[in-house]
Amino acid sequence: MDNKKKFDIEFRIGTRLEGNEEESCWRGFSLVGIYYEDETIDSYTFMYPFYKEENIEDMKEWFAEIATAMQKPIIDLDNFPNIYES
Repeated sequence: MDNKKKFDIEFRIGTRLEGNEEESCWRGFSLVGIYYEDETIDSYTFMYPFYKEENIEDMKEWFAEIATAMQKPIIDLDNFPNIYES
């Protein structure tokens, strides 16, 4: 792993249970930004991939980051920072 410092961010896919147990519950998947401190996962934020970019090169870079995130283990947001076991 690269030397991760506080506020270094890595895109990943995260999953958590959505809805409420009285009605219905399902597992949702989202793009998240994972923050590291001293090479350890520290926290996360939800990322919203479809927003207006200033130029096509920025958009290409954004989608490359998403493609990379799809290749990595999914983070279990209900049991953060564990890996989701399907």
